Amino acid sequence: MSSRRFVRFLLALAVALLVLTGLQPAASASTSRSLGIAVTPAATASGSVVTFSGRLTRSPKGTLVRLQRRSGSAWVAAGATRTTTSTGRYAVRVTLPTPVAIYSFRAVAPRKGSLATATSKTVRVAALAKRFVSLTPSPKTVTAGTSTTMTGLVRPFVRGAGVLLQRWTGSSWATVATAPLNSNGIYSRAVAVSRTSTYRAVVARSGMTAAGSSTPVTVTATPPEPQVPPAPVIATTSLPQATEGSSYDVTLATTSPASGTWSASPLPAGLSLDEHTGVISGTPTAPGTTHVVVGFTEIGNPTAATPKTLDLVVAPRPAPVITTAELPDGKVWSKYAAQLAVAGDPAGTWSISGKPAWMSFSTTTGAIGGTPLLPGDYKITVGFTETGNPTPAAPVTLTVHVAGL
Repeated sequence: MSSRRFVRFLLALAVALLVLTGLQPAASASTSRSLGIAVTPAATASGSVVTFSGRLTRSPKGTLVRLQRRSGSAWVAAGATRTTTSTGRYAVRVTLPTPVAIYSFRAVAPRKGSLATATSKTVRVAALAKRFVSLTPSPKTVTAGTSTTMTGLVRPFVRGAGVLLQRWTGSSWATVATAPLNSNGIYSRAVAVSRTSTYRAVVARSGMTAAGSSTPVTVTATPPEPQVPPAPVIATTSLPQATEGSSYDVTLATTSPASGTWSASPLPAGLSLDEHTGVISGTPTAPGTTHVVVGFTEIGNPTAATPKTLDLVVAPRPAPVITTAELPDGKVWSKYAAQLAVAGDPAGTWSISGKPAWMSFSTTTGAIGGTPLLPGDYKITVGFTETGNPTPAAPVTLTVHVAGL
């Protein structure tokens, strides 16, 4: 045998030995890989969708990854996907079975060429019983700043468990109140509403029962009606009588503690109104009855008081009264003096009749004087007329007793 044929024989023998012993040349050895897995969420209502994701090393983009679920002692297919990046990232969405239970999943990358089979760790997912939560606000439209009552039903439920009432803030849900469940799984809670908002009711997970939330509902808040203060009431029911020629002063009254503007028209001649204080004052100049319409408008209140008509009676000026009841006695040849007096205004004109010759009399002051010449009783009659008063005083007859020396 030639040396060249001998070398070929040795090479063929070496290959046959490798095949018979199960060994492979180093160039064809399998490449091991690692396969990660995570699940989101790890607990949710049965029949819901969860996402499994992870990374398969040493594999090109598009490499097959199978998801398996444990069923008894075997693993069954649950889904499949392919890596989406050159670094081996993958994700697959899976719908959980409807029976309430805890399920085990794993990911498997089958062998491909020199790439060995890769199997992830096992992750567990809780498929929870679904929870029903309702929410009904009453009323659904309220005045801003008032409350609405939130009621609802929870199934299944635990008596005494808290229901979170939450309001959407524009970026997240914020809890505004908590309501306990009664023995029938019903809750009720009043919630203050300051503006139009969307609410929901939330119940947390308990055991193998999933958390639940109601369908969001909107409560409309309307602006409050403007608060109109009550109209003031004129408390004065009558006006005291005035007298012609005499000063008059009366203050009108109202139920309102606030200040305002008064009106009173017409007023008898000589009287006027202070519109800020409600004081009617002055000196009436003529008798008569005036029907005065009184009004009041409170500052800052658009509703004025209901006007009242009040009668203001001005009585005539009373007749003056001569108050001198007797005159002092006199003596013959002695100077005599006396002074007449009148009640009220002393301005006026005096008069006298039956005056003896010796007697002097002042019509302006009512002064009597003179020197009696003969003894005796002298009867005189005096009168008085007040200035501006058409009614004179009743005449008074007086006697002057003059004794002898």
